[in-house]
Amino acid sequence: MELLNKKLSLMKEIYTLTKSLETVALNENYEELDALLDKRKNLMDQVDDIDKRIESGNYSFNSDKDFIKKEIQEQLAKIMEIDSKTKLLLSKKEREFRRKFSEIDVKIKTGNYDMTESEKKPKGYYLNTKS
Repeated sequence: MELLNKKLSLMKEIYTLTKSLETVALNENYEELDALLDKRKNLMDQVDDIDKRIESGNYSFNSDKDFIKKEIQEQLAKIMEIDSKTKLLLSKKEREFRRKFSEIDVKIKTGNYDMTESEKKPKGYYLNTKS
């Protein structure tokens, strides 16, 4: 029973971190986003360890087991919902970044700067010596 309660408290912490991740992603603070993702990964690893201990051992659970498992599932559903929103937001930001980057790349390759027509024309003479 103690393991399930610990797992539930970890899931609540993960949920809180996930809400923070969504806010940080909206504010485009990517350094903080990385730190929060690392914290969340550590908490998820702890949940995985608890799951392994529950599966491997013979732990006696009382009648509250089903209630706690249901709460854990509800927390997981909330986390997954926020994660999908955050993933959608971040993929949108990534597409915007890639589009802007490709526009910059095209300007650099074509030399399409604010130049007058006379500045765009080549200067000097070209002699074809091969013919």
